[in-house]
Amino acid sequence: MLTFPIIDSQAFEIIIIIFCGLVFGSFASALTYRIPRNISWITKGNSEHGLRSACPVCKTYLTLRDLIPIASWLLSKGKCRHCGAAVSMTYPICEILTLLGFIGIYTVFGLTWLSLPYYLMVPFLVSLIMIDFEHMILPNQLVAIVFVLGVLVALLKVFNASTFDASLAYASGALVFPLFAWSLGAIMKKTLKKDALGFGDVKFFAAAGVWLGLPAIGHFCIAGGAIGIALGLIWKKIKKEEIFPFGPALIVSFYAILLLQGSH
Repeated sequence: MLTFPIIDSQAFEIIIIIFCGLVFGSFASALTYRIPRNISWITKGNSEHGLRSACPVCKTYLTLRDLIPIASWLLSKGKCRHCGAAVSMTYPICEILTLLGFIGIYTVFGLTWLSLPYYLMVPFLVSLIMIDFEHMILPNQLVAIVFVLGVLVALLKVFNASTFDASLAYASGALVFPLFAWSLGAIMKKTLKKDALGFGDVKFFAAAGVWLGLPAIGHFCIAGGAIGIALGLIWKKIKKEEIFPFGPALIVSFYAILLLQGSH
């Protein structure tokens, strides 16, 4: 069994959760900026791209003073202190969402060895939400990481449960979830004469399936559909556009159901 706590002191656990939530939030903001722009994490030749963060306008490398989660953005009033260029609100939003995601995981699953993949998943979920809102895509590499972490958790659960039924539930979830999404998308496309689900959404269904297991498919689809309708109405009201990113609705419903499963 891998459910024993990592640390005995709850107060110390909370400090770790807050600290790691903010740090991983900064990581999520970096993913959100770099992944859709194909910016490498490795410096190549004379390229300024690499692990070090820099202002995208003046290219000045950022120091610790510029990288304190939330505080740096607030103290600089949302501007680069070197050139005065506006710094997107995406950065503090990613940090806040990741921190909230960590708090949710801690509230339900605690801080144990088995819960570590849950925490590791959060910054990738946040990045997927922000990227889909901005670029209308769910990058394959981020969805794949969520899927792999789900496989790891499923294997640990099967190991703990030691039953064939448990392994079948997660394996079938990974297969049936995306098949259902693809079929639904094809039907809606034929009916509405336009794309209703992107292939990135279908791939995320596979990642959600391996995490949640086949029995959760009904709840996931209902929750995702309800949140998607609400999001679509808000998007149309604010952006005046018919097409809206459906990924965030799927991700929020997935996260909520994951917490509900853990609380029972």
